[in-house]
Amino acid sequence: MNYSSIVTSKGTITIPAHLRRQLNLKPGNQVNFLADSTDKTIRIRPALSWKELQQQNQAILKRNSNWPPKPYKSGAGFEAYVAEKYGKKSLN
Repeated sequence: MNYSSIVTSKGTITIPAHLRRQLNLKPGNQVNFLADSTDKTIRIRPALSWKELQQQNQAILKRNSNWPPKPYKSGAGFEAYVAEKYGKKSLN
């Protein structure tokens, strides 16, 4: 469904009530605007709280077993990493 709103002289818009209910937006909530200059569109979505950001990051980390990368220093561990990653036996 398409909705429209008028931009005021101060640059504000009103989010239609149906969309506010659908997104569970309450007075005082923050939203993010995502602009796409290619097709000249703006997406609006609720801003994530700090707790929600942490949960989202934890979920991403769980999906990626290679993250965070292991710290390698010079020496045999580093050479083994290079050999595994790039198929090289030596840095020389």
